[in-house]
Amino acid sequence: MKPLLSIVTIVKDDLSGLKLTCANVWGLLDAQVEHLIIDGLSSDGTAEFIQENSDKLSYWISEKDSGISDALNKGWRASTADWVLFLNAGDRLKSDAFQELLQALSNSEADVLYANMQVEDASNTIIHANHSLLKKEMSLNHPATFVRRKCFEDLGGFNLDYKIAMDYELLLRLRTTGAVFEHFPKSVSVMNLDGVSSLNWKKGFQEVRKAKMAILENDMLANRYYWRQCFAYLLQRNLKRFGLNRILTFYRSRFSPIRKTSS
Repeated sequence: MKPLLSIVTIVKDDLSGLKLTCANVWGLLDAQVEHLIIDGLSSDGTAEFIQENSDKLSYWISEKDSGISDALNKGWRASTADWVLFLNAGDRLKSDAFQELLQALSNSEADVLYANMQVEDASNTIIHANHSLLKKEMSLNHPATFVRRKCFEDLGGFNLDYKIAMDYELLLRLRTTGAVFEHFPKSVSVMNLDGVSSLNWKKGFQEVRKAKMAILENDMLANRYYWRQCFAYLLQRNLKRFGLNRILTFYRSRFSPIRKTSS
C-alpha cells in the first residue's frame, strides 16, 4: 500500500533535536505514514542513532550535502507518498490533531494543504497561516505545510541558490503558477525556535526579498517590504526583551499581517 504522507527530517549535528522529533513521529507511524531522515554527515552521534533505529525508517542517508536546499531535495526525491512534510530536527507534530489531519489530506484536492503552528515560547504562541499573504512574506508555517510530491517534480524542487528562504521561494513559485492552496484550521505542529531561519533572520529577509524580485519582478515593493520586516522584527524582539508584553500584544493585533494568538 502506498503511504499517504512522507515526513522528511533533515538534520546536521543536532542529535538531541533529532531524538525529540523521532520520539514524536515514531509514535504516529502507521501504514499511511513513512519517515525519512536526511543527515548531512553529522559528527555528534546522529548517524549512529539513525542506523540503530533504521527499522523505523523508510529511507535514510548520511552524507555531505551542499546545504539545506540540497538536503530537502534529497528528501522529497526519496519519498514515496502523495504528500510531503518537512519536519526538521527539534520540531514535532501534535498527536491530538494528527488523525484528523490525515483525513483532510486524504480528502483534499489541493496542491498545498497548510495548517497553523505552535511556537515554543513563553506564551505558546499560535501562528495562523494565510497563503493570501505569500506575495508579501512567508505566511505559511514550514513544519505545518504539506505539499504534493508532484509539485516538487513539476517545479524541479528547491532552488539551490537559497540558503535559508528556499521554502518561501518554492511556495511563491507555486502561488504564482496556479497551485491550489487549502487551509486546515488547526494547530498541527510545534516549532523549535533554534532553527537556521530564526538565528539568521536578516539573511532570511534578504532571501525573501530576492525571491520576490525574481518572481514578482517588482523591486521597489520588495525593497520597501524588506525594510518594514526588519523594523518590525527588531521592534518585537526588543519589546519581548524588556518584558513589554502588553505593548507587544497590541502591536501584533494592530500591525502584524500574520495573526498570532496565545494558546
